Amino acid sequence: MFIELMRKRRSIRKYEEKPLNREQIELLAEALLRAPSGKSKRSWQFILIQDREVLKQLAQAKPHGAAMLKGAALAVAVLGDAKQTDTWIEDCSAAAISAQYLATDLGLASCWVQIRGREHDEQMDAAEYVRHELGIPAELEVLCLLSFGWPAEEKVGQPREKLLWSAVHQEKF
Repeated sequence: MFIELMRKRRSIRKYEEKPLNREQIELLAEALLRAPSGKSKRSWQFILIQDREVLKQLAQAKPHGAAMLKGAALAVAVLGDAKQTDTWIEDCSAAAISAQYLATDLGLASCWVQIRGREHDEQMDAAEYVRHELGIPAELEVLCLLSFGWPAEEKVGQPREKLLWSAVHQEKF
């Protein structure tokens, strides 16, 4: 059942030095493209990155929370077209989590690296940095980077009792 994947998926930041195979990469790309989007606008674009040097550069996109990219077998830049639809953030987010759940199903690990709204340094934001490193056109927004690889650490899912059940309301707040 899908709920089992949800119970198992965790953000993993340490990866084995082992590449993904072509089928795994194609399946991850398919998961991105099969994600729901508002009014079927499909306002997203994706860049799949395996080049070690580029991954090392992307690991410097922001001061904290991107370092795991240098050890990943694959990174995906998730981009949206804000001129195409006002739901580009939601569309991109749905695509990103779809690929993360598929990664879990394939026995792989993943982690979301937030780029939109984050700083690279005092002179440049993280989106500008990623845009420059990957040659992304100015009309596309950078939501996040996703890291994928074979897990080199293990984390168990959150126990059901630890879920924030107080955030769930019935009928009215």
